[in-house]
Amino acid sequence: MGRKSKQQSRNPGKVDVWQSAVIPYRPVAPMRSSLWQGGIEVALISTVRGDRWLVPKGHLERGLLSHESAEQEAYEEAGLLGRAEAMSLGQFTYRKNGKKRIVTVHPMAVLETLHDWPEASRRRRRWVSPDEAMQLVCFPELAALIGDLADILRGLKAA
Repeated sequence: MGRKSKQQSRNPGKVDVWQSAVIPYRPVAPMRSSLWQGGIEVALISTVRGDRWLVPKGHLERGLLSHESAEQEAYEEAGLLGRAEAMSLGQFTYRKNGKKRIVTVHPMAVLETLHDWPEASRRRRRWVSPDEAMQLVCFPELAALIGDLADILRGLKAA
């Protein structure tokens, strides 16, 4: 009675792991016009187990800034090359193996989509609309950030 396990006695607010991620996007031209009108597609990747969808993310790499580390993850996990913005869209939190992880998320305009990449045999890549991405991703906070990115880019179109 009253004895706590190591897991129960851990500080639930303590961050164990900091990570970074990108929301990779590309413009979608309307069918009848070659002009971009604010429409985008977002790239999602499957988890290694293949049962859920998310965006490229990973541990912060030593010597790299958050957005640079996230660009590297986009290449390794999704075969996407581009420029991630230094300013983040926000963060989402999740727990894995008993550790709290906070992920800083950056938008990344995709410049090139590779047919072969380091984790191609372990993950699937899928381009979808922001609305579909928001339904598919496994973290509600990430879904909200995808919606925020779509709204920001629509605002650029209106400007």
